[in-house]
Amino acid sequence: MRFDDMRTVGALRLQEPPAGAVARMSDRALRAAAQNPDHSEAGRAAAADVLRARGLSMDRWDASAPGFLTPRDLARGDALFFGAGAQLRRAFGLAGLLSLLGLFAQLGVDSVGGRDIGGEALRTVLAIVAVGGGGAWLAASLFRRRPARVSVIAPARHLGAPLRRFIRRELRAYGHVIMLAAATGDSAVRSASAYRAMAARLRQRTAFNLRMLLSDREGLSVSADEAWRTLILGLLASSSDVVVVDLSDGGSWAWSRLQQLGALRRAVFVADWGKHAGAAMALRALESEAPCFAYAPDGEVQRRSAFRAQMLKAMRAALGASA
Repeated sequence: MRFDDMRTVGALRLQEPPAGAVARMSDRALRAAAQNPDHSEAGRAAAADVLRARGLSMDRWDASAPGFLTPRDLARGDALFFGAGAQLRRAFGLAGLLSLLGLFAQLGVDSVGGRDIGGEALRTVLAIVAVGGGGAWLAASLFRRRPARVSVIAPARHLGAPLRRFIRRELRAYGHVIMLAAATGDSAVRSASAYRAMAARLRQRTAFNLRMLLSDREGLSVSADEAWRTLILGLLASSSDVVVVDLSDGGSWAWSRLQQLGALRRAVFVADWGKHAGAAMALRALESEAPCFAYAPDGEVQRRSAFRAQMLKAMRAALGASA
């Protein structure tokens, strides 16, 4: 299935679509049309009828955006996200920032005290390190080649600052972070064109790297109206290397859909530590033996080493990699 097939056909929005509206459509386009929420119930039924007349089944829409990791990448374990590459990016950024601050401080002392501490030579060195370090950090971050795609399924009622801090503190290092909220916002996905645009954003590695640089939390926050929510959840679940499900509500509004998609194997469960006991009980009630990790009000996850091991386990399940 291809994202471009999910297009709205004007005739299929009508309550009584003309008989020839779907006759010349390709099989792929028919499958998309039969599941496009923009179309009327009669329009979707007409597309499904033509599919059956051609002897074809109405497969569930499960288009996914390819990720940037391979099973071979995961052989590096945590070093892929927290190893030398990440440390080098931080070192470049820190060197550039400290040199820039030092340059400003030196210029300030010179102007206030009338003394030329270090002279032109020091200013030149600081400027070179600031520009070089900052440029190296920017290039290394912008052209990062192996980011993981992490989708966060936010709770319906307890979306707050602790979850945002958790994303900033524990998830950003993995790569591209997308948060799907249950509530419908002003920029919610409400049409096939918005669906295709969101799918395109997932595939743009450098542009999404830039999104992460310009944000201190997730790179993309997504919501959808009721008609499109199921398709958006399916897109993110099948396109992500790991799905982080927040159970602070004592369960998740997305559970049944994730189960239907077979996506629970790539899921990692978390909860606000004040809600953790209820979340763990909810997991047991759902007959899941998966652990649930608590995050503190400052965003720090408890049992961090176990949490990171579970993240890798979920990624390996998603990519079919061995431990």
